[in-house]
Amino acid sequence: MLRIYRGNHLALPRGDTALLRVQIAGAQLGDADRAVFAVYDRFEERELLRKTAAISGGAAAFALKNADTKDIAPGRYRYDVRVVRDPVYEAG
Repeated sequence: MLRIYRGNHLALPRGDTALLRVQIAGAQLGDADRAVFAVYDRFEERELLRKTAAISGGAAAFALKNADTKDIAPGRYRYDVRVVRDPVYEAG
């Protein structure tokens, strides 16, 4: 079960599924814009997980599946959510 605490900390047991909904504010959004949620190793800055979602009604919903998290070792990681307009970045 996904748990959000202290406003911006996420906790998700390895292998769990979750739906993370994020409000997108302060940007002029176009129809092709996408939101990207990524999780990184805190020390190596290596990307461990990336999910892309359409933005609708000022929000993006990222569906995390068992396969997305089952092989990530327990620990603390850094994450970010960004809006992208470059389809090449989205495909990465």
